[in-house]
Amino acid sequence: MPANYRGSTAQEVITILRVIDTTITVAAYGSGDGFTSPATEFGDDEEVRLGGTVQATNMGDLTGVQITVSINGTVVGSTPIYGFDGTVNYWQTSLGILSEGTYTVVVDFPRTRR
Repeated sequence: MPANYRGSTAQEVITILRVIDTTITVAAYGSGDGFTSPATEFGDDEEVRLGGTVQATNMGDLTGVQITVSINGTVVGSTPIYGFDGTVNYWQTSLGILSEGTYTVVVDFPRTRR
């Protein structure tokens, strides 16, 4: 015997949000001067740390969002944004002691929904 199916309807409400632009900065610091001044050259016996800021055009607090850190195209870790001063968000991480060579360090702030 053939089946008789009743029609049905579904509804979903969606919201399109404006995407907020962000800008991330990075600077490298070495243990040779107590991590005082940013630089691009370090001794092969120095610990190297990175630090910087993330700023959103709406001045949003992004505390806790993880930033990805890559060296020469390989992800080596992530670090959370740890501070917000009402305008700018701050982050920092250690790369440790690197062997002699030239490195390209990339920090990436991911697309984030808050």
